Amino acid sequence: MRRIWIFLIGTMLMGTLAVGSVRAQGDPGGSYSLPAPTPGNPYPPAQIPGMTGMPQMLPQSAPRQSVITQTSVQQTTVASEIPYPTAPCTNGSSCCGPMGCGAMGCGPVSRPDLPFTPFMLGDFVGPVANLFSNVKIGEGESPRPVDRVFYRYNFYNNLNKSRWTDPTESLHNVNLYQHTFGFEKTFLDQRFSLGLRIPFYTLDAEAKDVRAIPTPGGYMAIPGGDSLNITHFDNISAILKAVLWEDVPSGSVITGGATMSFPTASSKLINPGMSTLMFLQPFGGYIFNFGDFYVQGFSSITLPVASPQSIVWFNDLGVGYYLYRDYSRSRLLTAITPTVEVHVATPLRSPDPTVSVFGVTDTLKVHNGVNVTTGATLEFMNNATLGLGLVLPMTGPKPFDVELLAQLNYRF
Repeated sequence: MRRIWIFLIGTMLMGTLAVGSVRAQGDPGGSYSLPAPTPGNPYPPAQIPGMTGMPQMLPQSAPRQSVITQTSVQQTTVASEIPYPTAPCTNGSSCCGPMGCGAMGCGPVSRPDLPFTPFMLGDFVGPVANLFSNVKIGEGESPRPVDRVFYRYNFYNNLNKSRWTDPTESLHNVNLYQHTFGFEKTFLDQRFSLGLRIPFYTLDAEAKDVRAIPTPGGYMAIPGGDSLNITHFDNISAILKAVLWEDVPSGSVITGGATMSFPTASSKLINPGMSTLMFLQPFGGYIFNFGDFYVQGFSSITLPVASPQSIVWFNDLGVGYYLYRDYSRSRLLTAITPTVEVHVATPLRSPDPTVSVFGVTDTLKVHNGVNVTTGATLEFMNNATLGLGLVLPMTGPKPFDVELLAQLNYRF
């Protein structure tokens, strides 16, 4: 036992003498400095004056960390605080030690800023022409959960022209103005989000000079009647999104979720189906980035809550290119992105006009539709976007002659 105590005391004395000899050789304060980085060697090895042995290379990791340097002559350790630069990890944890990403003692950190992909512009067929005015997910939406507030404006010229050319109708030149306000908020580390759309619409139509009414002997012409200009509150929609897979470095992502439309409209005359019953629409979304090119889209289907409701399958595909992007993030205009989108609506089942639900019969027939949207998105100060688009219907009966849209998003 006495020999063990003598050995321990001797070892402590030798360690004290070794540290004193290091301080005596040009570094009285017991501190030292790192060599200056050079272009060929930005992270040079840490050298301690007066000590021999293998230098310790600095890992590219997070904040100040204790690094142990051991001499080859005497088994003495000297611990010092050595700073080294930070580098984000792709697995969501911090690089804070020689073990790299997810090393012992490294806790999870916030996800880095993801590459931004512009919101889809959409085609947004209005309530007179299509039963799914605000339930469709591909309208001014991103497949990725995003923190934002937004405003969207849609103008439809000569809405549902085939209907109003009927000589028995009293109106023509029907235009629709749609205004939608909303927000989206993420949670659980931006992997889920909940959004809300609050729409209003105005219908403006001219009265025909004369219109025809059926009589036992044929048709009789009578005065056309009054013009129309009405504004109504439309059906509110809620959207839930969830990230199913993502590649953080590229910003590519696959998501899923559901849109729910609630019958809150102030009038049932224009859109009887959605203004009477809730509509549910599950969807899948995706974004794939390839440098300055990107592809994004949605596939969704309406599920009937009641048996007489229709079922429609929607497919929305958009392709865009960053014509300009400010990587310095210091200018007012930070991105210009032209885009082309194709929107396809495929009716799988039309509503049953023989069934009355709460006294309302839905007689609106849903047609196959293909609309093409061209436009561009401008990004300002890295967090505000202005999207402008022109929509042309490719198939008949055409729901409108032309549509103009604008959408403003502010990400926070």
